Amino acid sequence: MYHLIDRIYEAAFVPDTWPIALDDLAMSGSVGGALLVASEAHPPRFAALASIANALRKFSSGDAWRNNDRPMRWRPSLDGFLRDIRSDER
Repeated sequence: MYHLIDRIYEAAFVPDTWPIALDDLAMSGSVGGALLVASEAHPPRFAALASIANALRKFSSGDAWRNNDRPMRWRPSLDGFLRDIRSDER
């Protein structure tokens, strides 16, 4: 557990290490992991595993992020980690 916490703190100061920390955080069976920072005024910034980085690049370079309702659905639980699964995966 402390190894993971150390990786997260390291990544906060050395952004190039986020993929390592995200890989450590990835849940069993997950396609990838990402840290996404968004605001209403600017496109999202992110760090992601290679498996989903292209999808996030595409998402943040267009206008899709402006019409995304997921952050509003997540807002009540923003004090921890979030996961997003398709309804057919539940």
